Amino acid sequence: MKKFLIDTLFITAGGFVNRVKGLLFIPVIIGALGMDAYGAFIQIFVTIKLAKAFSSMDLGQGFQRFASVFEKSERRQLGTHFYTIMLASVVMGSLGVLLHLVLSPWMSGLFFEGKFVEVIQLASVIMLSETLYSNANKFYLARKQFKLYSLINLLYDLVPYLMFVLGIVLHRSLYMGILFYAVTDMAVALLTVGLAARMVTVAAPSRELLGTYFTYSGPLMLSEVEGGLLDKVDRYFISAIMGLEALGIYNIIYRICSLLDFVTTPIRKQMMSYLPKAWDQGYQTESVTAIRHSLLLFLLITFGMLGAMTAYFTEILTYLTGDQVTVEYLYLNVVLLGLGILASGAKRFYYILVKLKGTTMDQLWYQLAGLIPNIVLNWLLIPHIGILGASISTFVSYILILLVINYRYDLGIDLSFWGHVVSFSLMAGVMYLIRTWVVVPDGVMLLLVSLGLSTLVYIGLIVATKRKFLLGMRQSLEAFRLIKKQAETTA
Repeated sequence: MKKFLIDTLFITAGGFVNRVKGLLFIPVIIGALGMDAYGAFIQIFVTIKLAKAFSSMDLGQGFQRFASVFEKSERRQLGTHFYTIMLASVVMGSLGVLLHLVLSPWMSGLFFEGKFVEVIQLASVIMLSETLYSNANKFYLARKQFKLYSLINLLYDLVPYLMFVLGIVLHRSLYMGILFYAVTDMAVALLTVGLAARMVTVAAPSRELLGTYFTYSGPLMLSEVEGGLLDKVDRYFISAIMGLEALGIYNIIYRICSLLDFVTTPIRKQMMSYLPKAWDQGYQTESVTAIRHSLLLFLLITFGMLGAMTAYFTEILTYLTGDQVTVEYLYLNVVLLGLGILASGAKRFYYILVKLKGTTMDQLWYQLAGLIPNIVLNWLLIPHIGILGASISTFVSYILILLVINYRYDLGIDLSFWGHVVSFSLMAGVMYLIRTWVVVPDGVMLLLVSLGLSTLVYIGLIVATKRKFLLGMRQSLEAFRLIKKQAETTA
């Protein structure tokens, strides 16, 4: 259990830095570029992240699933898997760069108000580095090297971004910021590939193995594209209908709420590194129990975060943007986006079971069940009620996916599970009362004090009323440790 908690802490730290850095530097970026260029910066990276799903083919997911069964001594087998994926990554990433370049003028006219063509073209290079990194970094997860994975992930998420900030501060130019970012991003991606290559024996890529990966990862790739659209299609509607400035404002709200989702990262990445072998060795019931308990742990944490977020959102927004931003229905937007993102995080735990069973095509259909209403609702609502329409679309779409996937994939969710969910939400609501009745924050220090007090009250309520639940969570961690140990020692 100690190793599980330490590994979880390392992965969490990296994910937290990645999420928070985008918030901490919002005042700097807006100050250097303005809200309009900030919106363009967001749209460029939204597009690259979405297109990267095509160029990477999500082959790294397959690597994590298949290569995690090899021992350290089986370097040649690992090398065959590794070089097969890397060759495909180089080819597909390069094609992605060319396609992005060709489409740059069209994207500028439709989503960037006819501006920033040169910036979009320069950003095309990032397609290749994103593809290489997103597939290569799964090697470390497959080999259960969580500390090294977390360190490299932190480096990749933080250093290029800091160089982007340095570029815009020095030159007051989005183009120079993207140039600084692209060069550093490629350097870290190549470092990631090089370190992984040192741990395997050089081997010829296998056409047969590549076919296996495409069969497994193809539906996951399409599912990731759908997931990317689910997560980002609202940005395209907002930029096309309301303009880049409105997109910048919406993204700030979304970025804050998206802190809820990063909580899934350390849990599911560890599970997908250990559970495949346990599942294949017959520990299906234990694996499902571990997933269900992990989902409850995720909900415990995120309901508390959502309560704090909702209570203090006005102060947080003012700190990040000054008095530049006024949003209609702000708290309704926060609650709807927060619950939608929370539901999106919850669905990822179901997807662990989907991947363990190998029925990855199902994930494709579940994403589609949310994507279609998401597009329709954004198209209908944004022209009339602005960004509130995007928040409603996000909430409805992810709740719909949860309902559909729960129909087929049973995690053993019963009345006691829902009782915990309801009690978490009620206890999280106490944070708003504290903010209103006890401490009304005025300034950063009082904001931090009030946040800390609210968090302590929430933790206190959990400890006081959920002793049996917490003991169950501890037993679940112990059971997961035994599954890991049995999976690692069983031939």
